Amino acid sequence: MEMADGLMQAYTAEEVERALFQMGPCKAPGEDGFTAGFFQKHWGLVKEKVTNAVLGFLNGGEMPEVINRTILVLIPMVANPQEITQFRPISPCNVIYKLCSKVMANRL
Repeated sequence: MEMADGLMQAYTAEEVERALFQMGPCKAPGEDGFTAGFFQKHWGLVKEKVTNAVLGFLNGGEMPEVINRTILVLIPMVANPQEITQFRPISPCNVIYKLCSKVMANRL
């Protein structure tokens, strides 16, 4: 019961900041081209808006459709790919989306 109560508590700004700085700064950027490193470096400028966006979603709001957009990227698995099976698809999500996921994963 105690564990369930902890999971149901409102998410906090501290959890958002902790999750951001746990993310690799140079991982694949999403559709907007920004990496976690951009947000980490400029946290003093973007902290309020990013935190409000993440907490707005995690604490019961809706995620704006633009946050959920991704792009499909095909990474060749061989030197000269000739068939679609020779590519590995990835779909980089933007940092706000990744941050929401990371905060939830940390809580669990």
